[in-house]
Amino acid sequence: MFDLYWALTQLDIDTEKVIHCYSIHMKNAVDKPPTQKQFLANINEKMTDKDFMEDIRLVLKQGIEYNGDMAWEVVRRGLVEKI
Repeated sequence: MFDLYWALTQLDIDTEKVIHCYSIHMKNAVDKPPTQKQFLANINEKMTDKDFMEDIRLVLKQGIEYNGDMAWEVVRRGLVEKI
């Protein structure tokens, strides 16, 4: 989640291209890609997992501020809701 959040907030990326690449990847990686509803349910469950929410802090450069809840909102609005 951090990588997507960081890209969306720090870089000028074309979200349509990211979504296109995700779609191609999923078509080749799994028999049946998750629906948006399934994807959201999966992430919402992970958001209650302390390890999922905190493990990124071990690898972040000192001084980088990160809030998992805020990051999810950025990623959800910027990418997931467009899938």
